[in-house]
Amino acid sequence: MAEGRAVGDVYSTKALKAALPQKEEDEEKQLKVISLEIKVVSWNINGPGKAGPRNLLVPAVVRKENPDVLLLQEVPSKTIIRLCNSRTYCSVTAGKSSEARILYDPILFEELEPERAVDLHVAEVFAREGRARETRRGPQQLGEEERFRDRVAVVRLRHKPTGKGIVFLSFHNIHNKYTMDERKRMATGFCEIMRRIAEHEKLPVLAGADLNCKGFRRGKTRVPEYELLTNRRRSKVDFFLHSSPFPGVVSFEGSVSALHVFPEDGDETHPYHTVMRDLRRGHPEHLVAHYSSSLDHDPLYDRLRVKWIESEEVESK
Repeated sequence: MAEGRAVGDVYSTKALKAALPQKEEDEEKQLKVISLEIKVVSWNINGPGKAGPRNLLVPAVVRKENPDVLLLQEVPSKTIIRLCNSRTYCSVTAGKSSEARILYDPILFEELEPERAVDLHVAEVFAREGRARETRRGPQQLGEEERFRDRVAVVRLRHKPTGKGIVFLSFHNIHNKYTMDERKRMATGFCEIMRRIAEHEKLPVLAGADLNCKGFRRGKTRVPEYELLTNRRRSKVDFFLHSSPFPGVVSFEGSVSALHVFPEDGDETHPYHTVMRDLRRGHPEHLVAHYSSSLDHDPLYDRLRVKWIESEEVESK
């Protein structure tokens, strides 16, 4: 990301009347479009392999992509230390757990006052689900609210060049011991919480998540599609999610892509060939042999533009 410059193009009221309806007395106003561009990576950085290769590979990928915001899931503490050493990031975690973490560039962003209403949204969404389940499945099914809180990291940031606020979330859904229906229910609740945060804060909300399921109810939350590049995951479980408080007035643009960071030996055309070559040169062969198995998720990359359409007074001639 360069400097995250603001763009202030002025449009006539008639040209964007559909996006921001105007009253008759507002004919002496123009619409100003303010946009910011950021690079965001969402990535579950755990895996079944050894930690040594992962602690080397993840920082190497981050140095190459140089994202402004990292939305991470299953985050070992040693990897975070190396990430923060590779670039000056500020870190926000999910409670006391390592299930989710957000890293952001303090040159571009500053953290706003924590929003306590997020806890209220979580309590309302999962209390409703909990009461409904108590009659069907018994009391052992309660407690989703507590599980959710330990799996989501939330931060409200202000983009310094534009002065605009964005809410970022990173979420790692339940898996292994839970049924697919339970995972979908938690993912659906996450989408509902995103919508509530956007409406309450009047800010755009961007999330990166390992939902461990597909086919969940998205509601008003937008989930951009992307193409799986490898067979590292049999199906899509990693997603970017967008929620806007005023669709058409605050919007997201950009395309999501999966980064294939594990080139085959000898594939010199692969964009990460030089990264792997440098790692092979500097570290023992027994570590290199475990690179491909050290991670079981490909990182998702989003070069994102967020746009605000605002009205402003103009002087009468």
